[in-house]
Amino acid sequence: MNAKQLIATLLAVAAAGSAFAQAPAAGLSREQVIAELVRARSAGELPVGETDYPKLPASASTLTRAQVTAELQRARAAGELASGETDYPKMPAAASTLTRAQVSAEYLRARQNGEIPVTEADFDVAQTAHQFLKSSN
Repeated sequence: MNAKQLIATLLAVAAAGSAFAQAPAAGLSREQVIAELVRARSAGELPVGETDYPKLPASASTLTRAQVTAELQRARAAGELASGETDYPKMPAAASTLTRAQVSAEYLRARQNGEIPVTEADFDVAQTAHQFLKSSN
């Protein structure tokens, strides 16, 4: 009985497979696909290698060359351009509201209270983290 079921199943699968193989493909014919491939290749729409994948559409600039050059010169004069990995992204300089004398006085007070280590031997990472967390609350 198992052999009869196995043979019936195999015949059903074979019949279904041949039905799929004989069904005409809906859509484009082989010649149409080849023609579309040739057109896309000649129009430069297909990537050639890894460097241009995925193919990005060309974008047109709305600025003239003189406008771009002027913007570059303005950014360079304002110090907005990064000169290497260490200063990227370029962050604006923070403006202090304290005078130099006020900063010095605050530093000396913190040193006297033991909030700032005097040497590397005094530097305790756990204590510094505790002070930082305590002062940020």
